[in-house]
Amino acid sequence: MKIRFCSPIRSHMGYAEMGRIVIDQLLQAGHEVGVVEIPIQASDADFGPLADQARALVGRRLEPDVNVVNMIPPLFAQFRVPGARNIGFTVFEADRLPAGWVAMCNAMDAIWTPSEWARDMFIASGVIVPVHVVGPVAPAAMQAGVPVSGPDPRRFRLLSVFQWSERKNPVGVLRAFCSAFDGDPDATLLLKTHRFSDAGRNPGFVRDAVNAVLGQMRPVRALPRIEIAPDFFPDRDMHRLYATAHGVLGLAHAEGWGLPAWQATLAATPVVHTAWSAPLEFIHPQGMVRSNLAPVFGMEDFVDFYDIGMRWADPQLDHAIELLRSLRESWREWQANALAQRDEVARRYSLEARIARLPAALAA
Repeated sequence: MKIRFCSPIRSHMGYAEMGRIVIDQLLQAGHEVGVVEIPIQASDADFGPLADQARALVGRRLEPDVNVVNMIPPLFAQFRVPGARNIGFTVFEADRLPAGWVAMCNAMDAIWTPSEWARDMFIASGVIVPVHVVGPVAPAAMQAGVPVSGPDPRRFRLLSVFQWSERKNPVGVLRAFCSAFDGDPDATLLLKTHRFSDAGRNPGFVRDAVNAVLGQMRPVRALPRIEIAPDFFPDRDMHRLYATAHGVLGLAHAEGWGLPAWQATLAATPVVHTAWSAPLEFIHPQGMVRSNLAPVFGMEDFVDFYDIGMRWADPQLDHAIELLRSLRESWREWQANALAQRDEVARRYSLEARIARLPAALAA
């Protein structure tokens, strides 16, 4: 089958990573694929071999049987191909879609989304065209687990990876970490975070934002160590960060997939994460932070898709603090569970299992 795949390719955004992964699945399944790059947040960073593979397909001309648009629904119409089966590949994080997105999805022949959770939410929102779950594979490169040396035993290091916005709940991450390890000289949190696609604007923004949050805290003893990494890292360096952390902390209000939690799981690194939305499908239950549903807020200066009638999760910080302390005190137990979870996820999300879903998702 001839497939035209429209997607960001040279970008750190989740859509780009998902696109690179699914392009590889389509090729492995024996389809002829041409790529149209959607130039959003493009970067010259090294995104690994899947990115190189996708870039080599840009400009490949073919008369497609299927045209996939991997982006938010407002861009679907721009990349449609008359006469082809047009599929929108997209996600959303709240408990319902924006009203305008429903009609945009129903104007396509089908919708792809990476999780069962998202599929159910799309249908409940009013999407009536077929909705298929098409998503990531557990790649061999991320299944090596913790290196032989393991994380540095002299310092307990946590990692949190996100783009700074209210949805990612950076204030919650900082509050939970600082409360859990107040006065602990051997606990460190590395914030691998950015706000802008322009790398030069990130260091000042992140430094000021972190200092503003910490300036409102009054520790009993002393704030634990926090390091910031506002730069974009090559793919291989991100793998190393995940594999050498004692744990990955994510307290996002909602995730369409949750790439940091996914990549940490594949690296056999324990995850402490909000127990809501798509990450529930692959993170280990030991690290799930209890949450309550609350109205969406604080996204108006970032994107205009959300409204106050939507809901997302509000993670319980007391429970997050409890889990973080347990992770510190019982790390060997958590590591054993993370290793078992990596193996289970590798089986469930194998290339063979994901390719088996493609015929139904591509069918007319």
